[in-house]
Amino acid sequence: MEEFLDEHRQAKYPNYTIHIIEMTNSESLIKVIDEAESYKRVHVELTFSNSEDWSDALEEEMLKSVEQEMKDKHIDSIVHVEKAAKKSVMSEPTKNAMAYLGLACKFGNAAIRYKDKLGKTETYKMTDAPIVEPVKEREGGENKTELDFALDVKIAINKANELALNAKKLFTKLRKGINHEKGSK
Repeated sequence: MEEFLDEHRQAKYPNYTIHIIEMTNSESLIKVIDEAESYKRVHVELTFSNSEDWSDALEEEMLKSVEQEMKDKHIDSIVHVEKAAKKSVMSEPTKNAMAYLGLACKFGNAAIRYKDKLGKTETYKMTDAPIVEPVKEREGGENKTELDFALDVKIAINKANELALNAKKLFTKLRKGINHEKGSK
């Protein structure tokens, strides 16, 4: 897909870059945070967005400020890694990591190694939880018009945006701290 679009980008927008990232359902991230008793490693990659619609759905100041700072400082991407010492665990990721994880649902990817409540080490990868919104080119045995198909694609994109950014529980955890919600250890 990137190669396909890059030809057009070079012709019309030579000063821009293209990064295509699958959006992740924020509920899958919240489930991992709820299941995790401790953390071994949190690896987050964020890519700058030149989209203006990101702030419509993100209500949290911290997430807005991270994205705005990336734009203001012309930062193309961020890689953030937190890891426990060898044979140790972290009680929870930092607030920065949590903000980056929230943004990564739409603007990046992340992997989390954690220990669940039974002490088993698990790995979560956002790439394993992509948002899939089917769009049909045909309806009732006939091809849709180009406009109808384009509108259906736009509706699917809006639904995907909502799923990626609907992380209200994550925001609560970010504000209060993960362990506060779980009843401090």
